[in-house]
Amino acid sequence: MYSIVIPTLLPREQLTELIENVKTSTVGKYELIVTSQKVSAACNRNIGLNKAKYKIIIMIDDDIRQLPRGWNLELAAPLSNPQVGMVSARLLDKNGQPGMMTEFSRDMTTDYVRMTYLPSACIAFRQSDIRFDEDYIGSGYEDSDFCMQMMQ
Repeated sequence: MYSIVIPTLLPREQLTELIENVKTSTVGKYELIVTSQKVSAACNRNIGLNKAKYKIIIMIDDDIRQLPRGWNLELAAPLSNPQVGMVSARLLDKNGQPGMMTEFSRDMTTDYVRMTYLPSACIAFRQSDIRFDEDYIGSGYEDSDFCMQMMQ
C-alpha cells in the first residue's frame, strides 16, 4: 500500500496525462494525493505528507512522464531493508539517456548506488515525523535538507 503524492502548484486539470499514467502503471493498493496549492514546494510536499495514510510514501514531480507498469513496486523495494532511508529513481531524459543527479555518475551498470543526497523528482520513503522545511521559498534545497534530516 502506497501514498503517491504529487506536490504541485498546477491545478489537477493540467495533470491529466500524469494522473492517467499513474493510474494505469501503478500496481497494488494506493492512494493518489495531488496537492495543487499555490505555495512553495516544501509546503506542497508537507500537505501531501500530512494527508498520506500509508506507511510508504512515493513522491513524484508533476513533470514525470512514462512511468512503466509496476514502477511503484520497483522504486519502493529497497525500503524492505531497514538501513535504506530513501530511494530515488534514476531518471532518463527525452532521449533515453541518464539524467543528471546529485552525486550520480551516469553509470547504469549497477542496480543501486549509495548516495547521501537524492534528487526528489521521484522518491520513496517511509512515513515519519520528518517534514520539509517550509522556510525554503519557491523550490530547491528543501529536498537536500530533507535528506539531511533523514540522516540524523
